[in-house]
Amino acid sequence: MLLTDIHLTQDSTLSSFEGFEIIQYAKENHPEVIVIAMSADPKISTYRRAHELGADHWLKKPVIELQELQIAIDAAKSNQYLKRLKRSNSLKPDADYDHICEDGLVISDEVRRYVRGVAKSRTIPCVIYGETGTGKEEVAKLIHKRRTEGEGSLPFMAVNCANLNSNMAASILFGHRKGAFTGAEKTTNGMIGEADGGILFLDEIHRLNEECQSRLLRVLNDGTYQRLGDTKTLHSSFQVITASSKDLDDAVIDGEFLMDLRSRLTGVDIHLLPLRDRPDDFDPLIKLFFARENIKVSEPEIDRIISRCKSYYWQGNIRQLFNVLKSFSTMCTLNEDPLEADKLPEYKTMLAPGQDALRASRQAWQRPMKESLEELEKQILMKALESYRSKTVACQILKMNRSTFDSRVSKYGLQ
Repeated sequence: MLLTDIHLTQDSTLSSFEGFEIIQYAKENHPEVIVIAMSADPKISTYRRAHELGADHWLKKPVIELQELQIAIDAAKSNQYLKRLKRSNSLKPDADYDHICEDGLVISDEVRRYVRGVAKSRTIPCVIYGETGTGKEEVAKLIHKRRTEGEGSLPFMAVNCANLNSNMAASILFGHRKGAFTGAEKTTNGMIGEADGGILFLDEIHRLNEECQSRLLRVLNDGTYQRLGDTKTLHSSFQVITASSKDLDDAVIDGEFLMDLRSRLTGVDIHLLPLRDRPDDFDPLIKLFFARENIKVSEPEIDRIISRCKSYYWQGNIRQLFNVLKSFSTMCTLNEDPLEADKLPEYKTMLAPGQDALRASRQAWQRPMKESLEELEKQILMKALESYRSKTVACQILKMNRSTFDSRVSKYGLQ
């Protein structure tokens, strides 16, 4: 194990290398060595550089308690363990992990390897990055499922930090003593207490308020916490899995996230691509949806539905895709219509910014000229009738004689 200060210079009597060079040299020549980088520099760029060079963990100076060093060593060992698994064949996908999981999540082999590695380590932290609807919580549940296969039943507590009221966040996470505040009719353990021995999943963790971030840092460091309104010290040991739609390093730079907590969460980062960047996933996802809903659709029509779905941006990703397919199939069933790609609803959130205007213009010129001109004429007549309320005035503005005007209004059903 190597514990090095990244601010060592070549002038130091202790080394002929600079701190970053020591990390790089150690990892290039002795990759099995566990490296912990130390620094009093709070800049996130310093942490990033050490991590990129191969440091297994990070320790902020000054180190006051020996327990801080032990925590860093344990975390570094977990990181090194996962790296060894990744390099070995033991992290290859298992036969019992199908390409499509039973909850409808489609994941790559790389994500599957990370899932297994995080589950097998039992302690290493994990941050799952991805846009809304990409399946971050489902990946966390897969990690939990993988752990239960080897350990049996264990708790899985999940909370979306974006939905936590700032006044109640501490109570929900850490529990409260009876009478701690108005409405606290009984003592609760909170998510932290309930997660003991299992997994705590914190979605959108960058939205957690600073007080709760500090409390969470403490329990991650030494396993202790206190309920609201209580002085009794409680203990809880769990694996923490977090998710965020924002890079936590950027959240630190923006002053939204504690640097110490970001360091403590250093472990495995899993990145989930948005659905629009995974065109091959539309086929299994859409077929899975219809199979799960027991809806029969001909293969040619499914292919057309898949093709049309691929043309959208899907701001809400997989969750939005399933919701749209559900609405689509329900409306067709209620109207006793066959499920056809042309009936698939189109919402602005399915399109990329500006794509709705572009699609409209494309649709306009893709139609026959006569049809396009008639639609334009209809819109002009409608606007004239709405604006002037008088057919006589509308005729004057449009420079049309009354008989032609009445004929066109009748033709388009605008009476």
